Amino acid sequence: GLRFTFPAISLEGNSYWLIKAAPISAAGVMREKLMVSLLPSLAIGLVLITVSNRLLNADWFISVLSTFTILTASVVISVMGIGLGAIFPDFNVENIHQLESSYGGFLYMATAMGYLALLLGIEAWPVHMHFSERMGRPNPWDLRGLALCAGLFVALNAAALYLPWKAGARNLERHEV
Repeated sequence: GLRFTFPAISLEGNSYWLIKAAPISAAGVMREKLMVSLLPSLAIGLVLITVSNRLLNADWFISVLSTFTILTASVVISVMGIGLGAIFPDFNVENIHQLESSYGGFLYMATAMGYLALLLGIEAWPVHMHFSERMGRPNPWDLRGLALCAGLFVALNAAALYLPWKAGARNLERHEV
């Protein structure tokens, strides 16, 4: 994310004026950058989670939940990287490491870590219910708690997708070359 996704916009450098003059919106440029970074992220995440589930001999519930979580998190973190990279572009950067250690780079990493912590916190209750059932506890599934977790999952991911993307597109549209 920080190495490839976040700097994607800034790495256009001095040629950004060509993109700005082209008949494509800032959101269109961001979409193209997202596709380039998202596909490897999804592929690597899917391979890692599949191998992990097999090595750990995870049951069906954990395998499905972890695979869905990794795929969702890959999309969200990639969108956050492109969005925050568009909020904090630096077209005059000489070295990619300057982008990674910038305020925007730090904010991206902190936001991604916060997102992952919240995501795991939301999923902890359903996983607890699942393992309680496996350990023989009678009636471990709290459907209201499960519905709350599902609602929080959707709300967190919707906010993490929409807010950085929209703010990044708005900033790039207004950015003077």
